[in-house]
Amino acid sequence: NTLLSVGDAAFNSGDFFIIPASQKMYDVTFTTNDAYGDISYEVYNTIGQKLDAGMMDNAGNEYKTRLNMGASPVGVYFVRLSNGEFTATKRFIVK
Repeated sequence: NTLLSVGDAAFNSGDFFIIPASQKMYDVTFTTNDAYGDISYEVYNTIGQKLDAGMMDNAGNEYKTRLNMGASPVGVYFVRLSNGEFTATKRFIVK
């Protein structure tokens, strides 16, 4: 499920996936037919500490990045996407 915090406006459309690529590597993909411009990502742990941040690579209607969670212990994490106006947050588990 996609999570929102109070006051966040969600992206109107699009598919947001976090898929394991290999051991502790995760592919983050956001696919949309709408023009959202630059989209940034932030990775948080369950106590709200920001672990990583950057810009998504954009190729047409698809935004992508690969997360290296090798230094992170097993547990639950969150990826937040934002373009400054709209946001989307998804939970994932590092095994």
